[in-house]
Amino acid sequence: MMPPSQARRNEAAQAALPAPHRPSTAISPGPSFDCAKARSMPEKMICSDAELARLDRELGWVYARAKNAAADGAAFRRQNSEEWRRREATCRDRECLLRWYANRHDQLMNILQGQEPAPSTVSR
Repeated sequence: MMPPSQARRNEAAQAALPAPHRPSTAISPGPSFDCAKARSMPEKMICSDAELARLDRELGWVYARAKNAAADGAAFRRQNSEEWRRREATCRDRECLLRWYANRHDQLMNILQGQEPAPSTVSR
């Protein structure tokens, strides 16, 4: 076991690292939203699946960066709402959610790279 003073130094050193280099052990295992408020089938599936929850958290980080990088904030919000409604209306199984997360991630990365978001390819 590590002495308490060494543990505090390690924690301080990790906190000083830029976010991408910090260990992920301090990150919550759930999705980016409160599972106690999950109502839809897709939300409940995300809350009950560790991989989907991880993808949701990661998408939340990319979303925050893309939101700040978006040239037109109103258009970004409209497109985001449309994609969320598409997920809620079409995804009834894990495979659909996996495709939706991959597609949405690509769309947001395009925004970060200064490109137009690609159209959604998720369907039933």
